[in-house]
Amino acid sequence: MKIKFQIAWFLAIAAPTLPEVLYAGGVNENQIPENVEWLVHIDADQLRATRSGALLIEELIAISEANMGPEVPINPVLAINGIRSLTAFGTMPDFESGAGPVDGVLVLEGTEELMQVFRGLVSGMELEKPEAIERVQVGDNSILKLKGEDFSGIFLEDSRIAIGKSQVALENYLSVEGGEQAHLSLEERFTTNKLGEDSGIYVGAFIEGLNGLQQLPAQARILQLTKQVSLQLGESGDLLQLFVSLGTDSIKTATQVHDVLQGMIALMSITQSGNPDLAALIQSAKALREDANVHLQLAYPVEAAEAWIGMISDLIAAKQAEEAAEAAEAAAAEQELEESADEAPVEESVPPAE
Repeated sequence: MKIKFQIAWFLAIAAPTLPEVLYAGGVNENQIPENVEWLVHIDADQLRATRSGALLIEELIAISEANMGPEVPINPVLAINGIRSLTAFGTMPDFESGAGPVDGVLVLEGTEELMQVFRGLVSGMELEKPEAIERVQVGDNSILKLKGEDFSGIFLEDSRIAIGKSQVALENYLSVEGGEQAHLSLEERFTTNKLGEDSGIYVGAFIEGLNGLQQLPAQARILQLTKQVSLQLGESGDLLQLFVSLGTDSIKTATQVHDVLQGMIALMSITQSGNPDLAALIQSAKALREDANVHLQLAYPVEAAEAWIGMISDLIAAKQAEEAAEAAEAAAAEQELEESADEAPVEESVPPAE
């Protein structure tokens, strides 16, 4: 089995969670290169402060504890209590050649205790298989390269770990950190940004360059008219709110996009009348144009979202119980076969007659 940081498991369990601490989950623009073309941020502080987020975290803890096994290197509750925020960014791939970029970076903000656990895992890996990890010194920082894997990692201060798709990506990240190149100004670059301590928004995704997409389904071809797209999700009062903003190159194009969205909303309100939840979501949809930008807002009751979270959690728990019962049944059958084999009489060999 290939040696890994156990990052994939860790993020799956802990990405949307955080401890009871002071707010620290916002975007740190000083860490992000000015020329990024996409950015995704999960503000775990904000998520925990919401009704739906608190329930989601509670259910995640229950599910992760039920799956806890000796092969999992970190206690799930420790992981959940340690995450503060996640920020990923990079440039878009070449849509014509299909070549993917190698400059993607993920920055995990966590508590000092969680970073100590990470460092302990890495030290253990270096002791167990030192040939699997290479340390590359870049200035005052040491980049860890996992041989045979597609990413490298670096610890920064006491609360962050940056994971890059390549060593070059991390070196570029460090040059921004050290002030050697310009950093992103979120308000200037992505003017629709709503992330912040008092906004209630806990997920934000900002993308440029989607107008280069050619092979799109008919329902998504509207993206070819845009220069920039943002999706932001949060909770305000008794409603979950999704904000979608489409930036175009002119007021004329924005008017066309707005008209297309209005037509799609009207059509869906007719065809989805048999589904009460979906009908309510479509009824809440509001599209408006602001200069060369088009904004779409949807709202969904938190109470209904909580019901969905509970239902999905129950389905997962039922599936886990079914798998556990099947595993126990298979183990019992195997043990019975072994015991039967041990109790079977041994036939004595008879020498052939002369």
